[in-house]
Amino acid sequence: MINFAAVLKKDKTFNDFVAQLVEQQTLNLWVVGSTPTGVTLKNQTITAIKALSERGCFFYLCNYRNIFVYLQRNVLQLFYSFTKPIKKSDNMATFTGVIFPHHQKQNGSIAAKIRATHNRQTKYIPTNIVFFADQYTKAFKMKNCTPKFQLDDLVRNYTEKLAKIRNIESKSVEEIIDYVTRENPTGRVDFLAFYESEISEIKNAGTAGVYKTSLNHLRTYTGGVLFAEDIDYEFVKKYAAYIEKTTQGRAVSLYLANLRHILNQAKNVFNKEEIGEIRIPLNPFNKFKIPKQQITKKRTLTVSQIRQIRELPDKGIRWDLARDCFMLSFYLMGMNSADMYHCSKCAGRIEYERRKTKDRRSDNAFISIKIQSEAIPLLKKYTGKDLLFCFSKMYGNTRDFNKAINLGLKQIGEQLKIEDLEFYAARHSFASIGQNVCGIDKYTIHECLNHTDPEMKVTDMYIRKDWSRLDTANRIILNRLKWRVRKVKRFSKKLK
Repeated sequence: MINFAAVLKKDKTFNDFVAQLVEQQTLNLWVVGSTPTGVTLKNQTITAIKALSERGCFFYLCNYRNIFVYLQRNVLQLFYSFTKPIKKSDNMATFTGVIFPHHQKQNGSIAAKIRATHNRQTKYIPTNIVFFADQYTKAFKMKNCTPKFQLDDLVRNYTEKLAKIRNIESKSVEEIIDYVTRENPTGRVDFLAFYESEISEIKNAGTAGVYKTSLNHLRTYTGGVLFAEDIDYEFVKKYAAYIEKTTQGRAVSLYLANLRHILNQAKNVFNKEEIGEIRIPLNPFNKFKIPKQQITKKRTLTVSQIRQIRELPDKGIRWDLARDCFMLSFYLMGMNSADMYHCSKCAGRIEYERRKTKDRRSDNAFISIKIQSEAIPLLKKYTGKDLLFCFSKMYGNTRDFNKAINLGLKQIGEQLKIEDLEFYAARHSFASIGQNVCGIDKYTIHECLNHTDPEMKVTDMYIRKDWSRLDTANRIILNRLKWRVRKVKRFSKKLK
């Protein structure tokens, strides 16, 4: 028998009380998970346990295998629930270690199992714990030996996990077994590894690239190690300051929005609220508000500036490519480089699904554009064999293609003294000239750009698209500019 009075030095009153109870054999506590037989706890014993637990800790006393275990606050309620003198219920889950004669092998060894019983249903959980012939009796009762202690420990481990299952009465025995046997059910979540796995599921290459850039930046900040449980308000606050210090533009709002999205995805995957398993409990973005994206400076050109770009003479492959693609985008109602790169062949009209938003829209961001006369020379110049344009033969991917265009536009901007001239300015200019110069209503411009209005989402389901309205608007804009169609040579050179 352990000398409890010597061990329990923090509370002499309680020490004396426990020692007295032990001496009178009225205190019989047991290891959680073992089967209590004939346990009688007097009210004064329960009162003492509760009084000490209110101070944050108490000692787990038992005469089973003469052990003494110190329990922290987070398992007090579990222990107390096992030590309360309650009547056994038929729907209470229990685990018991067992061995069966028919499992005996030729050398006398038997692999133990754990019997799980819940709601009058019984299932057996296999284990790798083996009893040899000298470790059980002729009646196949387990002796006190190392395998027996290992089996008891496993039973105790399973029973401790039960306390974390909510609404256990409604669970099946299979669900309970699945939970308690799950490897590392409360282990830490490698957030960076999960982040990378989520990126691999993104179909849109452009979107995946944005998330990959965000991940690389986060990996640099954390040194390659980050657990989801560590992403709290302070972490997000410091990371936001780091982003602002090391990047520019809309990176702060973009990177943090991506972090929030992946964190929410992780919570959906790893948190099992129905059984009370909450591996990622924190919600840092409830308190931390992502800075609003700064409104970018409108990259809008005047009618005169667009004419200047259109009338530029040939100068070189990249220069010509930048000029021509800029004008193609303008002629085709702001078509972007990724869609030009992937656009399929067509007759009379250009029809495609906008790659940037097709995965987020029920209509797959489909649009149909009439080929205006101004665009025909450029379509012939850059015609492709398998696709509408030959850009996929010139560049290995859309990123390189877009980069080449912007490098050429930078040169053009320097000559024409247009500051920060970029490819997207064609799309901005089309919209601004359409509304401000030509007087076209904003909703029509909205449709020409292949945008959607969330407030009109339901209404749009009832209305069949009338592409002729967009064709007319496009024609009005081009007529307003009074274009003179230049003769161009068919593009034949290969870009090195």
